[in-house]
Amino acid sequence: SCSPPTQGSCASPEMPRDSSPSDGVNNQFQKDLDLAISQPTPTQGSFYSLPASTIPPCTLACPTAVDVHAETEVFGKVKDSDCVRCHLCIEACPEKALSYSLKKTFRSQGQNSSLKSVHTLTLGQEILIFTFFLSAYFAYDLVIAAHFLAASLAAIQAFLLFHVVKAWKSERYRMLEKFQLRMNSRWTRTGSILLALTFMSFIPFIQGLSFKWLQYRGNQAFNEVFQPSSPSQGSTDLMKVEFEVDSAALKLHQENLQQAQKAYELALELFPKNNAVRKKYVYILVTQRDPKAIEEAKKLQEDYPGELSNQLYEWALRNFPNSP
Repeated sequence: SCSPPTQGSCASPEMPRDSSPSDGVNNQFQKDLDLAISQPTPTQGSFYSLPASTIPPCTLACPTAVDVHAETEVFGKVKDSDCVRCHLCIEACPEKALSYSLKKTFRSQGQNSSLKSVHTLTLGQEILIFTFFLSAYFAYDLVIAAHFLAASLAAIQAFLLFHVVKAWKSERYRMLEKFQLRMNSRWTRTGSILLALTFMSFIPFIQGLSFKWLQYRGNQAFNEVFQPSSPSQGSTDLMKVEFEVDSAALKLHQENLQQAQKAYELALELFPKNNAVRKKYVYILVTQRDPKAIEEAKKLQEDYPGELSNQLYEWALRNFPNSP
């Protein structure tokens, strides 16, 4: 690796005026650099005040006058905001000690050392947050949003939970290096707002999970009563197959019908516009001889016009011919 200029190991040899310190520096830049070196500089101690032969090649190659050698010696990397990531210093280094990497390194007492991986959360906390992300996606998917949007909402909620968990166990915590969430073991105003948003986000999460559970219980009871009209059609998706009602099954599974109706009613209280549940709910109402089936079928036809919605409405009218 490059040593300080006083040791002389990184000093570049005298170069002709028409040559460049590296393959990436053109002749015009070399002329401009030599001209700048020959002029007095107002900054005492600047490397421009040194002869060109004593300036490390990496620093000499920098077009924005960043002291690359000093930066890497002190910080282990170039932190100067004037760095434009042109990588000319990498090309100019005769020791090939510089490289571009996303891995964080530091130099201590003239030696390179790699930073050890730091886990900000325990394995159990990471598993908890990942499990929460999967649960949130399951709760939102096809209930609050479609697949991609549901995954995005779940990721945002998991992100908020991640920072709340980290801040909760810290005396001082700053999110994204900008927002101070905790100070002296107390929540700041920003932290309190984030905490409130995180807890509020659990409302749709709990609603979605409750809806999925009620829908599952209702579907179980529903499938015990209604059978596909064709044995080859194993799906119970009302959008794809027509159903027939077995009168014997209705007597044997009257309890299942009541359980399905109750589960669907509770589910529709949470999300009244859910199409899949509303269609099965109309079937339940017609089977239970509830005149409300016509009203529900009419609303369904208006909200989701289509062949199946029309068939459900016509079926409800046939079963209640005297209804207005």
